Amino acid sequence: MGAERKGTEMMRRVNPILLVLLIFFMGGLTAPSVLLASESASKSITETGLLFRRYCAVCHGLEGRGDGPNAAALGETQPRDLTDQKYMGKLSDAHLLKVISEGGRAVDRSPFMPSFGRTLPLEGLRALAAHVRSLHAGEGQAKKGEPTPEEVDARLVVELGCANCHRIADLAPRPVAPSLAHAGEKFQAPWLGAFLKDPFRIRPAGYVPLSYSRMPKFRISHEEVESLAAYLLQRLQRGDQGKTQRFVGKNGEKGHQLLLQYGCRSCHNYDESGAVAGPDLEKAKDRLRLEWTARFIEDPQSTDRGAAMPKVGVSPADARDIAVLLIKENSQRESKPTPELVQRGQALFESLGCLACHEGADAAKRPEGPPDLTHLGDKLQPAWLRGFLKEPRPLRFWLKARMPDFRLSDKEADALVRYFARYRKDPKIKSGPSDERVMAPDPANVERGRALFDLYECSKCHPSPGPSLQAEEETTALAPSFQDAARRLKPDWVLRFLRDPQSIYPGTKMPDFFYSAGEPLEEDAEAKMAALRDYLMSLSPRR
Repeated sequence: MGAERKGTEMMRRVNPILLVLLIFFMGGLTAPSVLLASESASKSITETGLLFRRYCAVCHGLEGRGDGPNAAALGETQPRDLTDQKYMGKLSDAHLLKVISEGGRAVDRSPFMPSFGRTLPLEGLRALAAHVRSLHAGEGQAKKGEPTPEEVDARLVVELGCANCHRIADLAPRPVAPSLAHAGEKFQAPWLGAFLKDPFRIRPAGYVPLSYSRMPKFRISHEEVESLAAYLLQRLQRGDQGKTQRFVGKNGEKGHQLLLQYGCRSCHNYDESGAVAGPDLEKAKDRLRLEWTARFIEDPQSTDRGAAMPKVGVSPADARDIAVLLIKENSQRESKPTPELVQRGQALFESLGCLACHEGADAAKRPEGPPDLTHLGDKLQPAWLRGFLKEPRPLRFWLKARMPDFRLSDKEADALVRYFARYRKDPKIKSGPSDERVMAPDPANVERGRALFDLYECSKCHPSPGPSLQAEEETTALAPSFQDAARRLKPDWVLRFLRDPQSIYPGTKMPDFFYSAGEPLEEDAEAKMAALRDYLMSLSPRR
């Protein structure tokens, strides 16, 4: 207790601008460069609120009540409750702008409050101050700004980046991941390979904080990991690697003093003590490269424009000494990958859709294969969708692109199911009991449907997992397997799709077997569609 109290007093005496030197330090692949909410979300979680969530909520809490996940690590000097009308109402707008721009020490308040004047432009500082003011503007107004459950569900969809791979009506792609432009300079090969194989959370508190965005698990093989890591490390470099010599001979002793002086443990864990706002600094030596780390500490935005760490004016010498302490020297030489390995990694990088999240989200960078989710609430049974989101499995098993595992909690999976059921339901279809499976169909109708399935050669386009396909061009017309149709598809949707495939998926290669322009193509078309539906509803899921 005495040592902790002494450390707290030391942090109180130092320059407040540097107290959070390493906040959000070395963010890694799990951190999105920009936090974005649903277009329909309320003012408190969009526009000005984004800055608050990005920079302030880790200490002040998402609602500004001073209860952020890092608050407990700040000891007796707790973050201010920004919803306190009596106290906050006494502060002028100029005061709020000054403390945000210059830090707590500038107004004789908490030294744990950092300065953002070198990080944000004037308009950003003003926007942040305006949002802080709105948090205590009155009980009615505060409640009005709180997101509804529908808005929270929509934010989950946006921050997971669902629209970056899938078309979802008019929902636009949003950037949810950092740039990989300097990944080759930043990461050590063993760590990067292990992370790509099995991604894990880097920041204990989540991203800035508690965002839904995360690096998903793509279930890639050892060979794919090797090639993807080789591509990232070999090709995505800036090319200015000539700074290694300035680190030779350093032992990190001064870096340890700087780490204590700057109060880095008020945000990070180091030497088995500290906080949860940023990554564990004990693990940085296995993840990051020495030269990149020093440049980042010195000027975060020079290595990553979207870096959330404030630029606080650290000298090159101090940045060097802190980097040496955290990373030390890595004498192990890495073997140079072959051009063939790098080429395979680039192909995998593109087919997995990494560009869609990491290099500026737009519809043109969506990977080939992910289906249109616009009418997902009409198509899929909620129980199946929930299970699939929790544990994805291939439906188009021939594709290199694949549905990743986001390691969703039960609450998050339920929110996604609600979102697609509530907002993406076809407005032309009236609500009904189609969320539930129909009763077991007549066996005779199932047999008739089986005969029709064979007659129309449905399995040519809807294959089941088996021997690998011989040529890539053979897969262009393929559609998902029906192996799990009984649990996956809604019976009413199957009928609507068979009746008019183009009205549901414009441009689909599914033929019009039964109707064309509203006119029947076969006798007894409705009965045949019902039989085919009943056959599909009889198929047992593959175990």
